[in-house]
Amino acid sequence: MSTPEFAPDEILRVLEQHGVRFVLIGGLAAYLQGSPIPTEDVDVVPEGSRDNYARLSAALTELDAKVRAYDSFSSRMMKM
Repeated sequence: MSTPEFAPDEILRVLEQHGVRFVLIGGLAAYLQGSPIPTEDVDVVPEGSRDNYARLSAALTELDAKVRAYDSFSSRMMKM
């Protein structure tokens, strides 16, 4: 199985197309502000309304995205 090509512009386009309200954070945000260190992921913090989560879910489904979350109770990463 091959790894898909990193296409941050496509990811951001789909989020925008679905009307997802979010803030871009992390390495990509720093890179876009002039950091010389490239990144290979897109980190966002979505606005916390139920409607926005529904739009985010639709966008992630279209992108065939895999969600990772941190389980603070067991201190481990989970794939959802």
